[in-house]
Amino acid sequence: MEPLFPVVIAILDSLEHLKIPSALAGGLASNVWCNKDGQYRTEDVDVAILAHADKSLNADEIARELSERLRTDCFHSSDLNFKKVCIVRYLCTGVDIVVDLILADAKYTREAISNQGKVDIGGKDYPVLSPEDIILFKSLGKREKDIGPMNAVARSNEIDREYIEKWARHLGTWGFVKRALKGT
Repeated sequence: MEPLFPVVIAILDSLEHLKIPSALAGGLASNVWCNKDGQYRTEDVDVAILAHADKSLNADEIARELSERLRTDCFHSSDLNFKKVCIVRYLCTGVDIVVDLILADAKYTREAISNQGKVDIGGKDYPVLSPEDIILFKSLGKREKDIGPMNAVARSNEIDREYIEKWARHLGTWGFVKRALKGT
């Protein structure tokens, strides 16, 4: 995770400055909650965000903030729209790192961000999704490659299975989540 620290700090500080609720997600967040042998290599930065209904997400404004903080060119590359999630992608050219902002169901994301934990990066606490919410966010894509990290997070933590089932049913991912948690 260390080579990604400057980008993690820059994006989370940018979102905080722009008053966009967020929390570290994806592989980096999984690694925060996994014991050492459950950690996975990742080369991008994923952040769950809550876009306000009364304020549209200004992707270019975020790119400017991120560029200033990293002192390199970062630009809004594309939006990837799936059934249950939208990913706003940024490319940071000077450091060759992709940043994905993940927008999911607003009702669920509001709950997930309110349940966030904290991770110390460079002497400052930053928001990170809870183990339960990492499992749920990873379930949104229903990608086979996410089953291992979901299982590792569950094995490394005492998770609230009722919370996971409630939101997985709401998100339409319960079958996938049950399969990922099998044996934990």
